[in-house]
Amino acid sequence: MTSFIPPDPLARAERYYGLTLSKQLLTASDEHLTEQTHEDLFEAHLRTNYSYFGGIDKTLSGFFVLSDKDDNYTLADVRDPQGGIYWQDHETREISLLFASLDDYIAYQRELAAQDEWEEYDERQLQARYAPHPTFAPGLHPSTPELADRYQWLVWLLSQMNRFQTDADLVSSGISHFFHFWKTPDHALAIFEQELPLLKQDPHLATYWLLHHLCTANQSALLQALQVCQDIHTPLYQAFAEHLNQFTIHDTLRVLPSFRTRRSNFLFALFYQAEEHGFTPLLQSFQEEQELQLRMHELLSGTNENRQAALRQKSATARSQHRPLARVSAAIQSRNISNLH
Repeated sequence: MTSFIPPDPLARAERYYGLTLSKQLLTASDEHLTEQTHEDLFEAHLRTNYSYFGGIDKTLSGFFVLSDKDDNYTLADVRDPQGGIYWQDHETREISLLFASLDDYIAYQRELAAQDEWEEYDERQLQARYAPHPTFAPGLHPSTPELADRYQWLVWLLSQMNRFQTDADLVSSGISHFFHFWKTPDHALAIFEQELPLLKQDPHLATYWLLHHLCTANQSALLQALQVCQDIHTPLYQAFAEHLNQFTIHDTLRVLPSFRTRRSNFLFALFYQAEEHGFTPLLQSFQEEQELQLRMHELLSGTNENRQAALRQKSATARSQHRPLARVSAAIQSRNISNLH
């Protein structure tokens, strides 16, 4: 669960973000969101994730945080070779393109700092001088801003709680954001199947799907993702894979003690709102829980030849069986979520 923390600030930031960074990026950064010296990268990202300001939507999507001035965020897209500097409003969480490159951002900041504070100047006019060309477009699909948008429901469901919130508040907002992005649970699964071949080359997209399947209790899909991504060795991805390899439906998260309750409530809210649109895969996932947990352990610890054969067999079994666990079926019929706590 823990990994070596490099003493060099650049190497430490690369470990935290799962990105190859430049010294220029590190020098240009001035933020207080991230915890890059925490030994456990899984917990490091969730510890700073709050619903109002966000967290994992930025730190796990492939962005590098340049600034959190006034609680808004300036973000460098490092995941995408096309790059781009973006701005995120902390209230709406909307992301908009500001500059085409880090060089443009630095030049703008330098000119802004040189302005006489006693003289009037139009900051928007100054910014417009460095605006990207209208044809600028991300080079990856899904783009990093889109991936950050996907994360919004997870930001709420996995949020640290402040004294004005309850677990029910966070679950309610999580459900709302889930259906804002995904039409139905089946829609999400269809996109997952399309993107599955991309995951081994895109650790940030892979990490998203691990958390997606964790929170929707879809162990079969989680196993598929782990199987495809078994050759990803970045410390960030490995931290998430190792945590979820050991996670069962009965567990909670040390960094988020109420996660088990939140997920149970989330699943039943999902059932109410999408009763005829994809809850069946969630029920199937409970059926194979113990068996798939064993397979996931073999995935990370067994020999490559043996685990490939076992995983193919068990993944096929998980997809072919459709009998929900009796306790889950009874809980749904009685609408009693306490049966899953």
